[in-house]
Amino acid sequence: MNEKGLVKYCYNNISSKEWIEFLNQSPHENYNRLDILKEENVLCIPDCGRVGNGFSGGLFTKGGMPIESSFQREGLKTSFQLLKLLTNEGIKYKDEDVVYLGQYRNQWGSFLVDSISRLWFALKDSKKYKYVFLATQESLGGIHKNAFELLNLLGIKKEQIIYLTEPTQFKSVIIPDMSYIPMGTYKRKCCWHREYLEVIRKVVSAVPDCILEETYEKIYFSRGRFSKKQKSDYGEELIAHMMRKNGFFVVYPEEHTLQEQIAMVNKCKIFASVGGSCAHNIIFSQTKPKIILFNRMNGYQWHQWMLDEMAGVEPITYVDGYCEPYKMFYKTDIRGPFLFWVNSNMKKFAKENGFDMSSVNGLKMQLHKCEILTRYSLRIIHLQLYKFKRGFYNEF
Repeated sequence: MNEKGLVKYCYNNISSKEWIEFLNQSPHENYNRLDILKEENVLCIPDCGRVGNGFSGGLFTKGGMPIESSFQREGLKTSFQLLKLLTNEGIKYKDEDVVYLGQYRNQWGSFLVDSISRLWFALKDSKKYKYVFLATQESLGGIHKNAFELLNLLGIKKEQIIYLTEPTQFKSVIIPDMSYIPMGTYKRKCCWHREYLEVIRKVVSAVPDCILEETYEKIYFSRGRFSKKQKSDYGEELIAHMMRKNGFFVVYPEEHTLQEQIAMVNKCKIFASVGGSCAHNIIFSQTKPKIILFNRMNGYQWHQWMLDEMAGVEPITYVDGYCEPYKMFYKTDIRGPFLFWVNSNMKKFAKENGFDMSSVNGLKMQLHKCEILTRYSLRIIHLQLYKFKRGFYNEF
C-alpha cells in the first residue's frame, strides 16, 4: 500500500505523518543477543509516585550506583532523586535470590509493553525462581486479572511473584535485558527482540483449542463496559453499534478471560478495535486476520505500531474515529477525555468498504449524539475549571 493509502481514513495531522515516518524506518527488530546480569546485595527501589510517573524505580548496587539496564523509559534520569529520599531505616533485607521483571503496570496495555519484556528468562524453567515487580503509583490498586492469567500460562504461580512497594535489598538479583524497548527510552533506541515474541507464542500455545463454545469471523473489541473508561470515553458506543449492525460480534474484554480473548483473536478473520489496550491484543494473533483500528486521539501510537510490526499483520486499516471540537482550548492527551464520532473519515471508510451506516443516522441516534456531545462538553468545562482553580491557588 502506498503512503497516501495508509492514511486515507485519517486526518492530515502529525500522527499520520509520524506513522508514515515510522513505517519507513521498519523493521525495528534487533538481532543482538540479550544479556543476563547477576548482582549481589542489590537495592530495589520502587517509585510509587515519590518522584515522577513511576518509571523512576529501579535497581542500585551496594555502593549506590544505578544499574542502567534495570530502568525503563526515562527512569534513569531521575534515579538519583529517588535514592536521595531513602533512609537506612526504611530499607528491608531479604535473603533471597530473585529475578527482576521491572515495572508492574496495572493497565493491561501498559503491562504488555512495560512489564513482560524480561519474562523471556522464565521460559526455560519458570518454577525455579521468585520474580520481582516494582510497584508504580497507578499499580497500587491491585493486580490486573489478565496479568495473573498470563503469568500462569507461562507456568509462574501467584506465590512466586513479589510485588514490591518498599525499598528492599536482596541477597542477589538476576536482571534479564528487556526484549522490547519503547520509543522515548533514555539512552536507548526503540526496538524489539525475537525473545518478546517467544513469550507471546508460549502464552498462545498454552490456550486450549476448545476454550470457546462459539467462534466468530468478525469481532470488535470495545472499551464501552470498562468502568474507568466510561469516565473518559464519549461516543464509543456509536462505533460498537455500527460494527454490531454490520455483523461483528462485540467483545467486552473485562467480561472474558484472557484465554478466551486470545482464542477469539486467533479464530477470527477480521479483528476490529478502538486504539489502546484492546487493540494491543493483536500481538496474540498467530493467524494474521484483517485489522481495522479506530484511532481515539491525535497523538503518539508507537506502541501499537510496534506491536503490529511484531505480529506481522501489516497492512492495517486505521480510521480516525475521533473528534476534537474544542482543540483550541483543550488538546486530548493519552488520559482523555476522548470523543468518538461518526465523522468524515468514518463515512468514507464505510462507503468504500461496504459498511451500512443507517443504524447511526436515524433520529433516535441523532438525539443520542447530542447527549454525547453535551456530556463531553461538560467534562471539558470541568477540566478547564479544575486547571484554572489549581493555577489560581498555586499563585498564593
